[in-house]
Amino acid sequence: MPQDDVTADPSGRGPGSALAGDAPAGALGAGPTGADVPGADVPGSRAGSPDGPRRGLALTRGWALFLLAVGVWNWVIWPRFSLAIWDDPRAWSTRVVGHGTPTGFLWIHAFLIVVSVAFGTIVGVLGIRALLRLRRRGSGA
Repeated sequence: MPQDDVTADPSGRGPGSALAGDAPAGALGAGPTGADVPGADVPGSRAGSPDGPRRGLALTRGWALFLLAVGVWNWVIWPRFSLAIWDDPRAWSTRVVGHGTPTGFLWIHAFLIVVSVAFGTIVGVLGIRALLRLRRRGSGA
């Protein structure tokens, strides 16, 4: 049985069996054009540059303040809500606050509170970082 040629075309099509639309390497139109590169037609974009696409996201001051406000809102509302859940008789198996074992009511609300505060923290930090970047950019640094 003949051995397969190790230099054969890995596509399995065999030599000289180019498909329609195949272009040899270096041929005109073989690589991505400006229309094929996302963001290449956007002024100020570096999508086609050797450095690659621009990192980060530029936010306006208004959006940065909004993100910070959402983070603060989460830290103001959810801890207070957690106290209300703790003091709710439905949170305890004996229906006496602080006595008995915690019920599903307490556990699900505790989970929701922790996740909401975590998301609020992340959003607030993003708002702070955006404001700091805007301040650095405005000072010419």
